[in-house]
Amino acid sequence: MFQNFNNFGSNSNSNGFSNNENSNNFFNQQQNTNSNGNFNYSNNNNINNFNNNSNIGINNLNNNYQNQNQNQGQSYNPLEEQPLNSNPAAQYSLSEQSIQHDQAKAQQNQKSFTAFENLPNYPPETDMNAVAGRVLECFKSNSWKEQFDALDNLRVFNKYYYSSINEIFGQFGGFIKETVESEKTQLVKNCLLLIKEIYIMQQQMPNIVLHNQFTETFVPILLNKSNHTNSDIKNIAQSALQDFIAFYYGKEESVLAACQGCFNNIPQIKVYALKLLNQILKMQEQAITKLSEDTLQKLMKTLAEMLNGKQKQNVLSEGIQVCQTIGQIIGQENYINLMNVTLNVQEQQNMQKNIVEDSNKRTKKKENQSRQSLCQFLKNNNYQKQQHYTQKDPEFVLSNKQQVVAQQLEMQQQYRNQNQQQQFGGNYFNNMQNIANNFQQQNQQFM
Repeated sequence: MFQNFNNFGSNSNSNGFSNNENSNNFFNQQQNTNSNGNFNYSNNNNINNFNNNSNIGINNLNNNYQNQNQNQGQSYNPLEEQPLNSNPAAQYSLSEQSIQHDQAKAQQNQKSFTAFENLPNYPPETDMNAVAGRVLECFKSNSWKEQFDALDNLRVFNKYYYSSINEIFGQFGGFIKETVESEKTQLVKNCLLLIKEIYIMQQQMPNIVLHNQFTETFVPILLNKSNHTNSDIKNIAQSALQDFIAFYYGKEESVLAACQGCFNNIPQIKVYALKLLNQILKMQEQAITKLSEDTLQKLMKTLAEMLNGKQKQNVLSEGIQVCQTIGQIIGQENYINLMNVTLNVQEQQNMQKNIVEDSNKRTKKKENQSRQSLCQFLKNNNYQKQQHYTQKDPEFVLSNKQQVVAQQLEMQQQYRNQNQQQQFGGNYFNNMQNIANNFQQQNQQFM
């Protein structure tokens, strides 16, 4: 359903990003595109003078700052790094030496996570293209710790060199995509932090247009990770999606990304993608009227697929919620017109059938609850109700049985009106039934 956009980068791999052997001089060049909208990068500066054994980790970067500031006679507070998951103190009886040995062994398999606000910049005299070359080598290393350091440096690039973000990820995006699917939990977390921070910077620097390829590549990955069994990975992914929505809500990119997530094979991810889609539409109601025809068609085709009767009940319910949101925003007639121009007859019938059936189930459930409440109410307030009907017409007194029937009819109607207003937004439930009836009449005309 979704078209494959052109890959960008002068030397792109199957991931859509360039994994060139040589680092480009993207810190000093201006972004440019060709007629196809693809990025062009020059390869005029190869990295051949950088010490391959140099350490580009954050700790080493802090030491460089400390040495530099001490030489200038300035005070320096070293960066305090806190692991995302610190090792708890041993809860079993062991000698102090054994505990220290276990902790030292555990630390060998861990790296510390640095908070975004604590990421330090490079010294002014740093050859940034040389650093980029070293980052490239670290990504190709078999050591997950070096890959972790490479991610830390990309986080620094993103924070202090965001104007070159498209060039940076034209070079390293393929490695990021590979690393975020790593079996090493700490690598995945650091990758997700990087993606999250890119969207944070996008909010701070909206004049820098992040290439669509980034969102098309990494938002589906965030959706997958949002259902991860590891709570840290799940939380970071969901937080990154919220940062994405905070900038892109109501825009083509966010609607298309959420629609794409609806076609995931995992029902829980379908549900989460539909929730995001509903959130996006509600955040800026007028935005739906500004979407392109192509995006509107993809939106409605996605909803038709979610309401085709083959999905899980929770997927169906969330899809109906999105339909309700659209109907409330654009109105009944526009909603019908939108369905007419974007969906075929079978898709329209499936959609209206499932909407009406779901609404009937919800109404029936509410009515059952209302009847129980009504019976209890009548039992406790029978005398007051008798007085109510007597005072309305003193010359006409109903029999006890007639009073109960009349009271039930009146109260049921009140409960129906109240429940429909609370659950379906006023007259929206009736509107959806009218939509179904209109479709039924239209179908009969063509038969």
